[in-house]
Amino acid sequence: MALVTVLLSTYNGETYLNQLLDSLLHQKDVLVHVLVRDDGSTDHTRAILTDYAKTASVDVMFGDNIGWRDSFMTLLKSVSPDDQSDYYAFADQDDIYLPDKFSAAINKLAVYTATPALYHSNVTLADGGGNPLGDRYPRDFIPTTRLPQAFFDVTWLGTTMVFNRKLMELLRKHIPIDNIVHDAYVINVAQLLGKVVYDPIPHLLYRRHDSAVTGFGSSNTSQAIKAPTLMDRYRRYKRNPVIHPFSKRARELLIGYADQLSPKEKRFLQAVATYQTNIGSRMRLLFDPRIRATRLRPTLQIRYRVLMNTL
Repeated sequence: MALVTVLLSTYNGETYLNQLLDSLLHQKDVLVHVLVRDDGSTDHTRAILTDYAKTASVDVMFGDNIGWRDSFMTLLKSVSPDDQSDYYAFADQDDIYLPDKFSAAINKLAVYTATPALYHSNVTLADGGGNPLGDRYPRDFIPTTRLPQAFFDVTWLGTTMVFNRKLMELLRKHIPIDNIVHDAYVINVAQLLGKVVYDPIPHLLYRRHDSAVTGFGSSNTSQAIKAPTLMDRYRRYKRNPVIHPFSKRARELLIGYADQLSPKEKRFLQAVATYQTNIGSRMRLLFDPRIRATRLRPTLQIRYRVLMNTL
């Protein structure tokens, strides 16, 4: 059976952590190893992890509080070059994985034995009690993989991502620990240099609640399956601020992979990376109609970020 190593960052996650870990360790038709980094929890999270670490399937690192972005990147960096896992996955501390989560992902990735490849999927949103609320996306939704739209779209969730050893080998070339959103960076590497596959069928319950560390949380079930409002995004920014998310990511991708990118891809990333100091790059991001997200609102947000020097 295939071996999947799950990368999990925890922080004060005692409420739902047992349910998550049990759902990971009871996956069908795969072997699962969970590699956890605790990001300085002050509740009972560390005690729970210490208990699970008594099994051979769970390894735990206890660290200082550096924030979930750098914590996940630290996990990526900690995977040994000698590691023999067939696949790798991210997990959030409060979700519930259905028993076929990893086998469904592997079925779609298995054909890409020689290609760096990443799987992500739809999710079933759930409230704090784990009660299903509905799918995040319609079953006929197909996210774009076309750049530059795919660079700006946020139609993926790291907790659904599974990727093969070829992509992990590629990622080891450059893993930045500088407040970079881990799942955005990883899927961008796959979009640029490999293959991304999407599954419209949900295989996990994506729990939304007010204390969620990643994503958008809500304990109000009537609001939970709606797209996040501008106020939701502002509240998330205040809770977990990140400065220049797109331009920092573009710079890191160029540092790590410029020699493997096409001229067109390099020009796009250079425009994003240098728009604050290069007037040509700034004008291109503002006025080139090809540089956009899939939908109008995020496209306008990109233009606004350029004007405000926050891209």
